[in-house]
Amino acid sequence: MAVEGSSMLKINLSGDKDEHKEETDVETEVQSETPTMSDEAYDDAVPPEMPKSSKLSAGQVRSLILLAILAVVVLIYFNKDTIFGLFGGRGEPIQQVAPPPPPPQEPEPEPASEPKQPDPTFVALGGIGEAVPPRVWLSSAVIMFDGTYEIKGIAFSHESIAAMIASLGKIGSLTAQNIPKKSPSSETVYNFSASGVFSGIAVPEILDVIPADNLATLAESVKSRSEEYGVSFLRLPKSGQTYTEKDMPFVLEGSFMGLTKVIADLCPEGGSTKVYRIVINPAAPGKVFDKIRASFAIKTVSTI
Repeated sequence: MAVEGSSMLKINLSGDKDEHKEETDVETEVQSETPTMSDEAYDDAVPPEMPKSSKLSAGQVRSLILLAILAVVVLIYFNKDTIFGLFGGRGEPIQQVAPPPPPPQEPEPEPASEPKQPDPTFVALGGIGEAVPPRVWLSSAVIMFDGTYEIKGIAFSHESIAAMIASLGKIGSLTAQNIPKKSPSSETVYNFSASGVFSGIAVPEILDVIPADNLATLAESVKSRSEEYGVSFLRLPKSGQTYTEKDMPFVLEGSFMGLTKVIADLCPEGGSTKVYRIVINPAAPGKVFDKIRASFAIKTVSTI
């Protein structure tokens, strides 16, 4: 039976004495006496806590490589935008934000229309009414469609006449005036007259005569509201009549305010109907100027 470990013995076929024989034999004896252990016995002798081998098998290596590749693929998938942007020369993608809604558009302003021009005679009437101070009464006033006027009156105060003339000069030009000298007597009655032209009035260039039938229709509209105006009509135009430049088919009595309402109704602002001529006198001569009598004619702006 061959002894394990005999491969380490040397055989001398020549019969020569080997000087190292003794040393070798000693080594052989020592090694021969050393107990040997089989692989199975060695494996059984290793404690169970220790791994049998520190090396990985080929299957384990392949599994680790596949897991690593899978991890890289997942990482690339979730960061593809950033990675592709880097390789494509672009920065990180910017999240698109929806723009705010446009502000509501304001409606375009309508083109400004030309201001409506009131009747020139109506403007003149208002100017005269504001210019007449207390202690002054008008006995006559004639006003034309172009803003010219003539007035006559009486006053018990010379200072009041001067104040009225100054007011008329601020709203137009005075062409003539007849103002008596101041009297030392406090009971003096002053008779005066003045004429002029109101400024800032849009004067129509041409006025046409309104047919009598149309005048009669206008007359009915103001007659039905005479009580509301506080006036009474003494004369109104009638159908079939013929009126000349000097005729004034409208005659009324009442307050000055009532007269202005009638004219505003017949000749509204911006309309084509205008007062051609108006004459104003006291309703009863010799009485206080609390009521008036007015005669007037109206025409229409020419369309030519």
